[in-house]
Amino acid sequence: MLPRIFSLARHALRITAAMLLATCATLAAAQGGSVLAVGSGLRDDNDVVWDRLVQLAGGRGARVAVFTAPDSEPDLAARLILARLDRRGLQGEHIRVGPNIPGQDLAAAVRDPSWVAKVDTARVVFFSGGNQALLMDTLRPGGRDSPLMTAVRGVFERGGVLAGGSAGAAVMSDVAFREPAQDVLSLMKRSLVPGRDIDQGFGFVRHDVVVDQHLLRRGRIGRLLQLMRQSGRPLGLGLEEHTAVVVRGDDVEVVGHRGVLVVDMNDAPVAPGTAAKPGGPLRVQGARLSLLDHGDRFDLATRRVTPAAAREAGALPITAGHRRTASDDDDWRVPYVNDMLAEGLFVVALGRLVDSRHRELRGLSFAARPPDDDPAPALGFEWRLALAPDTRAWRAAGSPALTLERVRLDIVPVRMAQPLYTAEPP
Repeated sequence: MLPRIFSLARHALRITAAMLLATCATLAAAQGGSVLAVGSGLRDDNDVVWDRLVQLAGGRGARVAVFTAPDSEPDLAARLILARLDRRGLQGEHIRVGPNIPGQDLAAAVRDPSWVAKVDTARVVFFSGGNQALLMDTLRPGGRDSPLMTAVRGVFERGGVLAGGSAGAAVMSDVAFREPAQDVLSLMKRSLVPGRDIDQGFGFVRHDVVVDQHLLRRGRIGRLLQLMRQSGRPLGLGLEEHTAVVVRGDDVEVVGHRGVLVVDMNDAPVAPGTAAKPGGPLRVQGARLSLLDHGDRFDLATRRVTPAAAREAGALPITAGHRRTASDDDDWRVPYVNDMLAEGLFVVALGRLVDSRHRELRGLSFAARPPDDDPAPALGFEWRLALAPDTRAWRAAGSPALTLERVRLDIVPVRMAQPLYTAEPP
């Protein structure tokens, strides 16, 4: 009997050891590759980001598989990207597969062994900008990995680099927006529809992270928050145009000088994935925002910011009643912003909050002239940004660039007057 027990015990230990090894291998693969996601199309003059791509690729001579399936003119987009890669000593090859390739059998192309082999030998996979729905539908038809997508995953698992700009950045998370140009305010008013508004992304960053692009200039924080709340993902990386993040495991590094907004809903009293009213408008309580600039880092596990060395010594005082600028002596009112979703205004609001004597800033987002098909034309949102006890801020001497950690954000639906205004009688 004892030999039988020992035999079973050894067998169980072998199975447990195999499971542990498989788990470790999976974790190592997930952390072995690097993601370089850019908030917009990567322009030729964005040397700081291109140089980082070359570095991640292992230097000049690395092979790059270029996908332009999201672009409406894939061949033109490929020529531009290949020329930029060539100028930096990288060997690019266009994986000419996509819905806008004339006469191509797309279902056959994503299974073609010759295309799969070209991806298999690459060190870097680069996704262009455009419409991310086209990229998702090309590589994951029907929501399942094609052989070509499996090859892309193989590059990452072998420690390679996955890079993308705009649409190519949006697909890096486990869940993503399908259409790039949806109206932010309308998405804040309703639930997101799977398969129409959102879909499964490629999942090359942690499962609890959502990536969105063009965030600060186009005021997309409203839609990012709605997606985080509805999908249950508590962390959001909002990339500004011409700025990239390098994600390796839990480490997020900012490359570029336009900003990255990190949204943290882990400590929000209303858990992500739930709503005060099922299917109701966006409502946020106790989210935390961190604004990062070039060289700053964010740890996805600890949810803490490490400022770049140039700003680390420039910690700003965040104290009640402190007058942080010389021009706010008569600023006795709480700062207010009339349109929080206006182009580039959200980051301006964060700067105003830090530089004023007050500990909070409020604002609105609403449609002054809602479209005829708006089901809730009177619905708007009040925003409250506030300095919390654990808020920190840094600014390098002589630089306007600001790094912020853990500013509190609350959003409450409000009802606007209809019409919003009327003419004053003569």
